[in-house]
Amino acid sequence: MKWILLCTCFMFGMSQGHGAAFMVKDPYPDMDYRPRYHLTCQSGKLGNPSFAYTRDADLLVYHLFYRCTPLAPSQSFPSTDEWHHMVSQDLVHWEATGLAGVPANTSSISVVQPSANMASSVMVVEGAGGIQLGHSTDASLTQWQNFTAPSTLSPPAGSSPLSSPHIWSNDTAQYFLLAASTVNSTSLSAGDPVTGGTPVAYLYESADLITWTSHGVFWHGDTADVAISGVDFFRVYDSGSTTAFQQVLMATLQQPGNAFYYSGKVDLSAPSSPFTVLTKHHADYGSLQYTSSVTDDLDRRLVIGLLPETRSAAWQAHDGYSGIISLPRVALSLPQYQIGFKMPADISNLYGKSLGTLTGITLNPAETELMPLLSGNQLSISATLSVTAPVSDIFSAGFRILASTNMSEYTTVALSNNPDAPAGSCNEIPITKGFDRSGQDYRSFAMASTAVPSDCRAACCNETKCKSWVFVFGLPFTFQSCSTGSNCCFLKSGVPPLKPNKALNISAGEAGEPNTVLSVSTLKSSLSPEATGQETHVPISSVPPDLRSSQHTTAQPFRRHGEQGTPPASNQVDIAMFIDRSVLEVFVQGTLVITERVYPTLADSIGVQLFATNCTATFVSIEAFDMQDAS
Repeated sequence: MKWILLCTCFMFGMSQGHGAAFMVKDPYPDMDYRPRYHLTCQSGKLGNPSFAYTRDADLLVYHLFYRCTPLAPSQSFPSTDEWHHMVSQDLVHWEATGLAGVPANTSSISVVQPSANMASSVMVVEGAGGIQLGHSTDASLTQWQNFTAPSTLSPPAGSSPLSSPHIWSNDTAQYFLLAASTVNSTSLSAGDPVTGGTPVAYLYESADLITWTSHGVFWHGDTADVAISGVDFFRVYDSGSTTAFQQVLMATLQQPGNAFYYSGKVDLSAPSSPFTVLTKHHADYGSLQYTSSVTDDLDRRLVIGLLPETRSAAWQAHDGYSGIISLPRVALSLPQYQIGFKMPADISNLYGKSLGTLTGITLNPAETELMPLLSGNQLSISATLSVTAPVSDIFSAGFRILASTNMSEYTTVALSNNPDAPAGSCNEIPITKGFDRSGQDYRSFAMASTAVPSDCRAACCNETKCKSWVFVFGLPFTFQSCSTGSNCCFLKSGVPPLKPNKALNISAGEAGEPNTVLSVSTLKSSLSPEATGQETHVPISSVPPDLRSSQHTTAQPFRRHGEQGTPPASNQVDIAMFIDRSVLEVFVQGTLVITERVYPTLADSIGVQLFATNCTATFVSIEAFDMQDAS
């Protein structure tokens, strides 16, 4: 039996008869929030998905492992944790193979394909028995055996138990394993000095999967980071290259609770050297957690993650399920050590009926326009939006989707200049370590001995003239207004090109266009007090400068990285929205992503409205499709 991202029993297994045995009014809306083309548990709480990929002769197969746990003690199914396994050849049509044969109480899984000196696939699991490794000679990855816990896989003294293991192999058949931990003391022998309470990832290496050599601290978080989970490490190749790549560590920070990536450098032929972080940034500006990724035969690094619920626990228990797996997205190598994400072309196979292509719709300030042809709660909408002639410092224009007839419920996706956004947006722009921007200085000054690069970035963000900045820690000579040994901040009136500088402890960044953001607001998405809304801003200046032009048309929303388009007018943005009942995934400029959950309570909350506030908005093009049911 074939499944399409969500099997029939997944779709129709929710809240049957809930509340009927009690002679009281059901407090929850009679709405079906279960998505139709995203995966969720038939029953229970979804957690920690894991992605894998195998080749069986000429058959290429994607594998998805995910955990379902009871939502409440009273829930009879599942009665204990269950790990499920699904397979697909195209990322769209999925088939269930049954339960994954893993040890009881497993909390996370990572799988690696057979290598040159190992005939079996390897699964590493973490659970009540610590970290264990199992083997499968079955290409379908349905039969696992011989789970054992290597005695050499243990954390250094002064660290918490290892968790969230991630395993991979290299071209010389060496195996590497990363595992998260938290340092409880300061006595570490490898890596940068780490203070107590700092999250870390330890690196281990093995040739036989039995004896593991510890290489100490591979990565450590900022002092503000609080524990990590969902650790992942991978390469993303530059467009058109088979040799140039970025190395990326991705992890979920328990505070603030979503996924970040760290782009940097490490020489795994000398793995005792720690991972040098060059940038840290959002993997998703919304609520994505616990990411997992895999490289397929098309050399695409595909990433999935968990989308948690933003409604009350009682409401989740009432409906009988919790948590959604995101659609897969392709990681892109971008300039300045940044990573972007786009939707793979495979997802277009879920397109149903075309709802039309519209061009050249212009709204004047305070105008709105309902789009009755675009209504629905299973949609794909791609658009290019341009904002001109703002009549106020605060403007906004875009879409109100999942809108009720009386506009008491709607979700906003808009290009705006939000009064709360300037400082926050500018201070979200990534910091690039080890690079300089020479020239165009208009001011330099020494900072405190405790200063860090983000302090210089904040100074730049507070000055209108500042377009970029450079921070040097411990300047080795006197220069401009800074004396030898000082931490010096250089503010620049332009954006000189980045150039490597290995002689200095140096970092650089931009101020960009901090006021212009793509906002997704779920504050009015639901009338229920048990649904939590928020407003999320993606700074358009986070897109590298050579990618800020319009790079895809709505007729081709799945552009290849490196394809160029026509430079847009001022404040123009490309948006691709995927709406699946309670799930919203928004791709911005083909590189940045916001994922959110929404819970409209009204049956007519399926409308789409265009709007412009304090500006003239031109919807250069809009293209929409119904998305097919997963059945």
